[in-house]
Amino acid sequence: MPHTTQNKELLPFAAPNVAAEVVRWLTHLSDERRMSPKTAEAYLRDVQQFLGFLAQHGGGAPTLSKLSKLHAADVRAFMAARRADGIGGRSLMRMLAGVRSFARYLERNGKGKVAALTAVRAPKVPRSLPKPLAMADAKRMTDVDLRAGEEREPWIFARDAAVLALLYGAGLRIAEALSLKREDAPSPAQVGTLTIKGKGSKQRMVPVLPLIGRLVAEYIAPLSL
Repeated sequence: MPHTTQNKELLPFAAPNVAAEVVRWLTHLSDERRMSPKTAEAYLRDVQQFLGFLAQHGGGAPTLSKLSKLHAADVRAFMAARRADGIGGRSLMRMLAGVRSFARYLERNGKGKVAALTAVRAPKVPRSLPKPLAMADAKRMTDVDLRAGEEREPWIFARDAAVLALLYGAGLRIAEALSLKREDAPSPAQVGTLTIKGKGSKQRMVPVLPLIGRLVAEYIAPLSL
């Protein structure tokens, strides 16, 4: 257990009983939860920032008693202050997770419940759609000559080219391409459409170009020997 002086250096703005619990919590993260040092350091920074804000916001060092009496408005004020500092939603969500981890530790060890933290929802993070692969990049992935320097078996190059051709050229989902049966796979002579069973067992027709059939055939051929 670190000395009280070390606790004060770690959390100079927190009451001694809170600083001592933070140190015990860090030991718990590393010894019992086997958390990586980098993640534990990030969690510590989150708690330091939270307690530092409370010291200014509440006009005094946060104690265990004060933490248990926090209101949701106090937590929202902390989040608003972080947003004003330019912190994005994703970082705020991670920060709240670190502070909640410490609060759960306090509750499990009979040191009080910080109900205000569970009363506040984590910030919403907008979901971004995946960006499509550029045509040049897609061609590079399927070009065996360009990938010749990679230390991989030839069949892996053929597999990647076939799968990417089905994804990029025929519009198949990854699960649809990987579950395609050999007897249903397109051939070099096949031009037109291919019937695919997708989500919910719904069938749809997809276009098939000669190049797609050739790449699939080059992958299947060695497997038939």
